[in-house]
Amino acid sequence: MSVQRRPKADDESSPRKGPATGVRVSTHRSLLVEGFQRLLIAALCFGVGYASWGQGRSIIRTGEYSYVLETSNGSRGAPARRQSNFIREEVHATGDWAREQAFGFMAAGLTVAYWGCLIVLGSIGPFTNPLVWSPLRTAMTALSFAGCTASVLAFFPPWRIGSSMSANAFYLVLAASAYLATIRDPRHLKAQSQKVFPALIASAAIVGSFSSGYGVGIITGIFICLLLAFHVVMLIPKVRAELLRGANRYR
Repeated sequence: MSVQRRPKADDESSPRKGPATGVRVSTHRSLLVEGFQRLLIAALCFGVGYASWGQGRSIIRTGEYSYVLETSNGSRGAPARRQSNFIREEVHATGDWAREQAFGFMAAGLTVAYWGCLIVLGSIGPFTNPLVWSPLRTAMTALSFAGCTASVLAFFPPWRIGSSMSANAFYLVLAASAYLATIRDPRHLKAQSQKVFPALIASAAIVGSFSSGYGVGIITGIFICLLLAFHVVMLIPKVRAELLRGANRYR
């Protein structure tokens, strides 16, 4: 006849006491850290959005948009030589061009502030789990996509192609991104991406030494195209389901 020994409540061999307490403390701290990070990022979004909106209102009030761009080829030498390597561009936009930039700043400000609201909502109720999708999330993503598109069309109007180097560069990046989007084979897509993006960055370094607007258009275009691609992917139900399923698998 065998007698089974039951561990005491305070027995050191029992795994309940220490680990459970540690998990509770760790979870509590992680929630506090995550909440603080969300508030910090949201505050940054609100600040950037307010500044961008204010810049747009200022342009509308004054009727002009002026800024200075300074670029250098990065070579080092004597002070006089370094001074000769600097390119200084003073841009004074007025009329329709200034108003387009003003609307771009205002649309960008509203969009970034909206992102701040989404970050705050991410800590509330049904929005806490990013792997659970709903029609409301689709509507929120569509609204964000609309804000990004409005900002892009104002900053880089299609009708400025040919007369604006920044618009030329941006739509060059957009065309390259559209070409990559047509490639279905992942290996071929990776190979082409490793050729296209370095070529665009190299062109920004070369042409940007003569026109800073071209370099700004290339760098900004790469970032914006990635942002728009994310919105488009999340708005396609089939692709979104595959991404969320993969994220849930590695969660």
